[in-house]
Amino acid sequence: MASACTFFSCTDEDNMELNKEEQKEFILSADQTNIELDIHSPESEALEFSWPFGSNQGTNAAITYLFELDKAESNFTEGVKTELTQGITSITYKTDEFNTLLMQEFGVVPEQTVSLKARVTAKVHDERMEPVTTNVLTIQVKTYQPVTRTLYLIGDATPN
Repeated sequence: MASACTFFSCTDEDNMELNKEEQKEFILSADQTNIELDIHSPESEALEFSWPFGSNQGTNAAITYLFELDKAESNFTEGVKTELTQGITSITYKTDEFNTLLMQEFGVVPEQTVSLKARVTAKVHDERMEPVTTNVLTIQVKTYQPVTRTLYLIGDATPN
């Protein structure tokens, strides 16, 4: 009687296809690139940055975004960094908010034009995926002298 011996070997092969989706270009854009902030419209939208959804390359992993804004001569080492949760692909600044940010965070003098640059990095929460960064977008913004938020009254119209 002849018996047959068969040997089996198992290997752990990860054949997951990571590029199932058609990749859109990951490009940052702004609705304006040369802005003069209007003191008369403090609550109006001054600027909107937007970008397409990043790709997780078929991993089903979450994607979060890091928006960075810095002076043009800097290298994103300081400036403003805003982490955005998944699904958010734009950031909008109102006039007064943006003017205040430029003066407080970047030291811009009122009535001065400043050159800024922005970029977005998409982080796929899967250790096999590298972060992807958009193009660097440059914008010019002219600030204004804000009106004081404190009102002082003197004379007969005030108690005391």
